[in-house]
Amino acid sequence: MTDPARHEPERHGPERHGPERLAAERAPAATATLTAPRPQLSGPPPPSGPAVAVPLGRSVVGVLVAVAVVALLADLAVHSRAGGAAAMTAIVVLCAALVRVGWVARRGGRVLLGFAAAMSTFFVLRVSPWLVLVDLATIAVLMALACSAERSGRFGDTRFATVGRRLCSAAGSMIVAVDPLVRAVGAATPGSEGRTRVAVRSIARGLLIAVPIVAVIVINLASADAVFASLFDVDLRLGRWVGHVVVLCLAAVVATGWFVQASRPPVSHPERTLSVGAVEAIVVMVSLTAVYSVFAWSQLLVARRGPGYVAATTDLTYAEYARSGFFQLLWVAGATAVVLLVLRAVVVPDSRAAARCLAATGTIAALLTLVVVHAAIVRLDLYESAFGLTLLRYGSSAVAWWLGAVFVVIAAWFALGGRSRRDWLPTSLGVISLATVIGLNLANPEATVMRHNLERVRDGKEFGHYYALRLSDDSVPTLIDSIDLLPPAQVES
Repeated sequence: MTDPARHEPERHGPERHGPERLAAERAPAATATLTAPRPQLSGPPPPSGPAVAVPLGRSVVGVLVAVAVVALLADLAVHSRAGGAAAMTAIVVLCAALVRVGWVARRGGRVLLGFAAAMSTFFVLRVSPWLVLVDLATIAVLMALACSAERSGRFGDTRFATVGRRLCSAAGSMIVAVDPLVRAVGAATPGSEGRTRVAVRSIARGLLIAVPIVAVIVINLASADAVFASLFDVDLRLGRWVGHVVVLCLAAVVATGWFVQASRPPVSHPERTLSVGAVEAIVVMVSLTAVYSVFAWSQLLVARRGPGYVAATTDLTYAEYARSGFFQLLWVAGATAVVLLVLRAVVVPDSRAAARCLAATGTIAALLTLVVVHAAIVRLDLYESAFGLTLLRYGSSAVAWWLGAVFVVIAAWFALGGRSRRDWLPTSLGVISLATVIGLNLANPEATVMRHNLERVRDGKEFGHYYALRLSDDSVPTLIDSIDLLPPAQVES
């Protein structure tokens, strides 16, 4: 979809400044596709002529410098001991370059990039692999939304469908980023003749294809023939050299992909292609309400009648009953959240009565699902008290609390009703998710797991030292502070 504002005539003079000037300069880049034949990449247009398409940003040289720096820092992050600091610096450099030489100029996009840069500081504070992956995924989502934000308003359209299209568009930009990167290298190569640039691009593409192939062949030949290996007089170990090449190339392509995404036309909200009648949706929500009402009643019976009722109605002891089923309860709650959000997106009420009925049933279903979430949290706590805490159990508890907050927001949305272009539900869920990730980093999950298990030793319970040895360095200070609590045999092991 093309914005009509992109076809306004060129304006000059003092009235053209700020975001309006940026939008006018960016317009040709937005309308030109990535497959356009031989786009001109030599810099900004002269004041008196038409604008020149710059698919990667306002300064090709600046983009290439930023991509090279980010690639080197990414290689350091993977292959050096200062990996956290290098990863943080790479994210900060990339965010700054997207603002400086890229197309992220609106306040909303810059705010999101600021959050992404701030989140990168956790790479220095935490080394837990699963937490680093969560942080990296969060940063990628923030950057994708920043690079694909609309140029009207602070954050643009925040509806689920639009956000999903933006994330898919960013993933597509990573896939097609090789060709813009090669074009940018050709544009920055000295020589203004078209044939020279075509030749440089062809050679660059050939090298991108040939280098990995030749590297694998040479390494295998050197491993098979010592005389052949001696001709190079270098260490040709596969893990060392191929690892560096792969990280450098992958980081360069990914970094270029963000500039490609920022230069694309903003993603708009798609037209509705699927709709479900209000009656069908009400039937689904009433069915969910009925099931969860029965579940809530069963929990009330257990709370009032106690272990005897559990033993009489099941083949389980009360302890076995109370410490089982929490994963299934989390899956049920998550599936219910998906169902409610999908129905919210595809149902179009045809009358006020239908809208009110949808609001009432949706609110009740969301609130009753909180009973399921509460049951999962209680059972997780009982299980942790009996058998100790692990990262999986800690993460499950965090997901349960996050789901509880999600259902509160969903219930509030159904209760309030109404919808607008700037739908507040996706934004609220995004803020809750971001706050959850930040809270996990501040809480230091592995140190919390270690502290919980060490406190069990004071109560005379066994300490799982084999599991403790599998935790990352985030847990080491906590272990050292309380190492006197452990038996000497476990300390020596």
